[in-house]
Amino acid sequence: MRYRVGDHVLDTRKFEVRNGDRLVAAEPQVLSLLFLLIENRDRLVSKDELVETIWDGRAVSDSAISSRIKSARKLLGDDGDAQRLIRTVHGKGFRFVGDVCVEEDANTNDGPQHASEIEALPNRAQSGGRSQKYGLPIAIAAVAAFVLAGMLLLHPWRATQATVAIRPATASPDSEALARDLTAKLGMLSGANEGSPRLVDQAGSQSSDLRFEVDVAPGGRDVTGNLVLLDNRREVLWSRDFRQPRSKLADLKQQLAFAAGKVLNCALDTIAKGAPHPEPQVVKLYLNGCGGFADLNQDNVLEVERTFRNVVNAAPRFQAGWRKLLLVEAAGLNGYLDTSQADLSRARETVAGARKINRALPEISLVESEMAPPTRFSERMRLVEAAVRAAPANADIAVIHAQYLLNVGRSNDAVTEARRSTQEDPLSPLNRQAAVIALGYAGRTAEAEHELREADALWPGASSLREARFLLYLRFADPKEAIRLRQSGLPMPDMSPFVGSFLTARANPTPANVELALRDARAVYAKTPSAISHLTQVLGAFHREDELFPILLNWQYPDKVDQITDVLFRPALRNFRHDPRFMRVAARLGLLQYWQSSGNWPDFCFDSDLPYDCRKVGATVARNT
Repeated sequence: MRYRVGDHVLDTRKFEVRNGDRLVAAEPQVLSLLFLLIENRDRLVSKDELVETIWDGRAVSDSAISSRIKSARKLLGDDGDAQRLIRTVHGKGFRFVGDVCVEEDANTNDGPQHASEIEALPNRAQSGGRSQKYGLPIAIAAVAAFVLAGMLLLHPWRATQATVAIRPATASPDSEALARDLTAKLGMLSGANEGSPRLVDQAGSQSSDLRFEVDVAPGGRDVTGNLVLLDNRREVLWSRDFRQPRSKLADLKQQLAFAAGKVLNCALDTIAKGAPHPEPQVVKLYLNGCGGFADLNQDNVLEVERTFRNVVNAAPRFQAGWRKLLLVEAAGLNGYLDTSQADLSRARETVAGARKINRALPEISLVESEMAPPTRFSERMRLVEAAVRAAPANADIAVIHAQYLLNVGRSNDAVTEARRSTQEDPLSPLNRQAAVIALGYAGRTAEAEHELREADALWPGASSLREARFLLYLRFADPKEAIRLRQSGLPMPDMSPFVGSFLTARANPTPANVELALRDARAVYAKTPSAISHLTQVLGAFHREDELFPILLNWQYPDKVDQITDVLFRPALRNFRHDPRFMRVAARLGLLQYWQSSGNWPDFCFDSDLPYDCRKVGATVARNT
């Protein structure tokens, strides 16, 4: 069945939405909600029915429902003020009130119907594979039920709702304020994941399954926040101090909330019903690893890896420990480590051990994708997408998938994935930064700025958001704002000195300024080939395509391909991509083979003013390569 709403066509068989020939990126859960409302447009759909159908009756907050309704309206060009299509009946539910034309679709061929059909498609199972109870094909319902079963197998705690309390450890105003803020932030998790833990008030804290106690150490220019997690016997499971200058209280609150969210999810793993419970000492070791994972960086990645390895050595049947160990291995190979033979050997050992426990762990595919040669995009994307399908609610996998999508030119799909990662883990500064950067790649800078404003409301003054703002203006938006941020005296991302001449040339592109930026970029690249990303950006930004093509066509570091693909699909390289010679570069890097074999062509291939046909030129290049 197909429904036409204005310029949009919603196809229940293909589980997609199109606006003309353009496929509209949409989360499966939002599509499910739209189909439910449209198919029942003759009546009001209550919140209870919505929860029962879309969320399978599991506990879900009003904010989660409102978020999906907002996304459904936005997808069709409606909004909460106008309510031209989806009307809210406060306290009762929702009703689809827009004009709908029903189109019977006799064509049962699942293949592409026209050229634009091979545009990059969103993964239908990647974010919320819920069983569909309102007329979707049986096959889709079966797949959704299978995904749901997998989620309950991997996260059995979600079948029963644990209770969590947050209390100030002392009666000091600072501790009470920090506890209130943490309560508000952790409350967001209830709106992110169905069946997530329920926060209880002070009266219920004595009988809660888990309890956080927050304290603030007095004195000095720095503020130290102490966070302790207790079990239902009030034994300490985990504790950590967080220190920040008084001028960075937002960073302190962000650290506390993000670490608390990660550790809380890990604690729920250890009390899951139907799963083996580790010994208390293993639980504490596991939670310490999760606390380190919340602040994973180049300096601590090996330490966190060793912690989780000790966990699985002590409790080999504890699958949650294996999943975290695999995630750390994937993160290390993805950027924190140099991917030496020792790193690859250790990752292979981890994968082999995890397979003995459960071959279906989605993180196994994630590590395998990182171990695959960088130019084998088809293999790597297949493995990452398998991980996404197996764990559609895993924000850590979703944000890595978003980066992969950026590296193959599917920027709009990357935006969808990065935003989904923030919905699944709204406390993660990394995921919010990923959403901002993905919007920049897609040329949607106004939306990126809006994303930053929303994040600022949540974490006012946080340094991670300042860094995201700087990167947005450095690469994609008004360079004068990046210069202002750079001159503000506040810490910025660790960028090389040549950024200054690049920004100056972008803000004031006189011949002298441009030549200085080009000279700096060439000089750094001559000394450090890994600076290829900056050189590519500079040459693209100042229209030196004739210089850039021979450099990339003769690139001699196939293991560093990601340093090029990280830049190729930014707006500054638009003219470079619009030159048919770009397909030769794509072939050399392994991108063309992926596009041809998967049918997921990059966004730029659908630019209305592209002077060549990607498929035709790509086919010619492939024959001659």
